[in-house]
Amino acid sequence: MTLAQKDVIAVLKELDPNISMPKVADLAGIKPKTADRAYQIMNRKRAQHPDAHYLYPIILNDAKRTGRLPVISEEQKETLAAHAVEHHNGNHKVEFHDLAKKYSIPGCRTTVDKAMREKGIGRYKMREKPFLSGNRRNVSLRKRSYTKNLG
Repeated sequence: MTLAQKDVIAVLKELDPNISMPKVADLAGIKPKTADRAYQIMNRKRAQHPDAHYLYPIILNDAKRTGRLPVISEEQKETLAAHAVEHHNGNHKVEFHDLAKKYSIPGCRTTVDKAMREKGIGRYKMREKPFLSGNRRNVSLRKRSYTKNLG
């Protein structure tokens, strides 16, 4: 819902408190249920701030959404990229989302991976198997050459 639609609801209800919500919704160009919900929220906020008018920003502005994590900023991407390169140590690589948690950077696994791809750092793919010795390593390399590379 836009701020202009909230303005329409506030002005119409302020001018005529007995106007029906379907009529207000029609004039605002939204569904009646949405208009009624917005008006209830405005009334609740006005009860908390009795001296505020319906058109004050404190009444019209919504709280930040809580369902979605904030976008990772450029500074956080730089920090995460620096730590990802720092922790890239052979087979003991720390996952990007674990580093993000450690340095309190918001975002789920896919968000963090996307941010790292933007910085040119991809997910770790183990090419060599240093823990295999001699003959087992040759067998492993032969098997790998016959299988399709899915990575």
